[in-house]
Amino acid sequence: MWETLRIAFPVSLTYLGIMTMGLVDLLAVGRVSPEAMGAVGMGTSIFSWVYVTGIGAFSGLDYYISHSFGAGKRELGAQYFAQALRLCLVLGLPISAVLFGMSYGFLKLDLDPAMLKEAQAYFAVLSWSLVPGLMFTISRQYLQAQGVVASAVWILVFTNILNAVLNYTLVFGHWGFPRMSAAGSAWATLISRVVMMIAMCAVVFLHDSETGRHLRVALRRGWDSVQAKAILKLGGPAAFHFAVEIGAFSFATQLAAHLGTIPLAAHQIALNVVSLTFMIPLGVGSAASVLVGAAKGRGDFALVARRGREALILGLGFMFTSALALWFFPGVIVRFYSVDAQVIATGMSVLSIAALFQLSDGAQVVFSGALRGLANTKTAALANLCGHWLVGLPLGMFLCFKLDYGLRGLWMGLSVGLTFVAVVLGAKWLRSVRALESSNQTVS
Repeated sequence: MWETLRIAFPVSLTYLGIMTMGLVDLLAVGRVSPEAMGAVGMGTSIFSWVYVTGIGAFSGLDYYISHSFGAGKRELGAQYFAQALRLCLVLGLPISAVLFGMSYGFLKLDLDPAMLKEAQAYFAVLSWSLVPGLMFTISRQYLQAQGVVASAVWILVFTNILNAVLNYTLVFGHWGFPRMSAAGSAWATLISRVVMMIAMCAVVFLHDSETGRHLRVALRRGWDSVQAKAILKLGGPAAFHFAVEIGAFSFATQLAAHLGTIPLAAHQIALNVVSLTFMIPLGVGSAASVLVGAAKGRGDFALVARRGREALILGLGFMFTSALALWFFPGVIVRFYSVDAQVIATGMSVLSIAALFQLSDGAQVVFSGALRGLANTKTAALANLCGHWLVGLPLGMFLCFKLDYGLRGLWMGLSVGLTFVAVVLGAKWLRSVRALESSNQTVS
């Protein structure tokens, strides 16, 4: 299990580092007002939907690069990475421009005007951090597939400190800067993501110089439509998977906004908490994707099954611990975010429900990563579509608005949806492993 943990631990820390920026943003504006917290919640939910979908679109790199390195073809792995960088620019910049334009549509919504003004200012700036964030993620994937994972952690430690300092300066107006509230938080995140992108790209090229300059050669090859299509073909279903999963929670955020400023702030706190706990099994799933892909590339199907088991044990072990923390200490957690008594009370009631789906959330993301290592991203996409949009959200809306359970009802539905996804993906993984083992025995 050490090999899985060796990759999963720093990768999980990397994901946590990315999420910590959002945590710092929320903590900063939580000291301003519930309206500012709600604004950051609205903006972050929509941006995260696009951002994580973009991460999914490039998740196929885990398979192509790890499979190439597993087969001893380092130059091919570098070519796929170079193509992913080009795709990021071609797709990311126009999408950022669209998001910027969307920010002005916030002002026309039938919600709290003070909150909407803050949300527009926040989202208009945050939208331009999409490409730097994706470039960092793609570079991290490339190094991760080669077993180089510590650099990303150190870069994120530095940029999170930078983000915290910038939040303190710009949100509250210290050291001669104007008090910018939510917009200041967005500027802090944008600057930090640009810095982490530059630092990560520098590490990639330094590593490339030590391992044969394959990347420099690949960048000179220019556009390769075959590789671009291959990346999107495998990453497309994964992007759809992330879009429907994160989209469900983003849609739930918009529903929570119609319950009022206090429920929206409480919802955003709970969502941030479960997003943080989710980063650990997400990192384990990424490690499973790399290790399963490498084992499959070597033709060792017994090792494929073992890597999946190890990842599941690690992911569920952590999520069991986080479930206990959310169940027994919800008040301590919520008070870390807000000083508003109503927000604290509402947030505590939601975290008790979030505790119940921690194991399901961990299992589904680990199974998804393991299946991605087998080049299967379609199952996760379909399972999440059915689980969240046909089961979880309809049930949550019914409990929330029809039975008047409020925000708790919305989260009950989300919990059921995640459990459905975990069961489906677990069954698919078991069938896939048995099929590989059977084919191996037949060949033997």
